[in-house]
Order: sequence, then C-alpha cells, then structure tokens
Amino acid sequence: MTSFEVLNCSSESDEFPALNLQTGQGAWQTDGYMREATIDLGFNMPTSIDKVELGNLGCAFIELLVAKETDSDEYEALVAPVALQSYSESKSNTNRTKSFAFTMKDKLKAKVAQQNWSKLRVICKQTFNTTMPIGLSFVPSTPPAKLCRR
Repeated sequence: MTSFEVLNCSSESDEFPALNLQTGQGAWQTDGYMREATIDLGFNMPTSIDKVELGNLGCAFIELLVAKETDSDEYEALVAPVALQSYSESKSNTNRTKSFAFTMKDKLKAKVAQQNWSKLRVICKQTFNTTMPIGLSFVPSTPPAKLCRR
C-alpha cells in the first residue's frame, strides 16, 4: 500500500504517466516542454510532515504546497520556491535527476508542516531550457514513512 495517490497532474507523457510515481514503476514527465507543471498527491490519511523526499527530472525550481482537503484549492506554502538546477545545468541539460530531501531543519516551514494535511501539490518549473520535458523521477511510496512521517 502506498502512502499517497496521484490526484491530478497538469500534463503527462504516454511513456511516463503520473501514476508511475504512485506505483513506484518509474518517473512522471510532462508531454513535451512546459514552463510549469503541477502534480497533486493525496495522502491516505491526514498527516503532519517532517520530511519530503523527491527525485528531480529536469526542474530548475520546485515549490511544495499543502491543502487540508483533497478536493480543496486552498493551499499553504510548505516549501517556498527553491532552485534544483542552476542556469548552466538547465541550459546544458545536466544534473537533471538529483534527489532532494526537505526537512524541518532546512526548507520546510515549521508552522505549516506541524499541521495535518491531506494533499501535497508539487509545482515544477523550468525557465531556462525550453526544449526538455520536466517532472519527478520518484516520490518514495514504501515504506510510507519515507514520504511523510511525524
């Protein structure tokens, strides 16, 4: 059993659909270049968050938002936009697949993270390379505590 389900995404390729992240079968990638793409992940039960691990797939920047209800469009920022690739890495298409962990000690906003949330929205942005698709190479789903644990 996974700790989340994919609720929605703004774009997905046939080869790398968003469901891959939920099943652990591979990456999610947009269908061609997009300046910005989003994916919404719903947790099996409301939870506080002290760590989020993600695998980048060509995003220059990433932002994490959370919502109290899975059908809500009211979000709070969990992680402000953060650079995952430099300008030169984006332009040269290098270091596309680094792994990142956001914790209470560094990027997570503590007052937000300590509350219980039902949905995580990941906003991926690539403003420097206008030819490559973007997405996530992984979001840990097993054991469930790797994604969200409190």
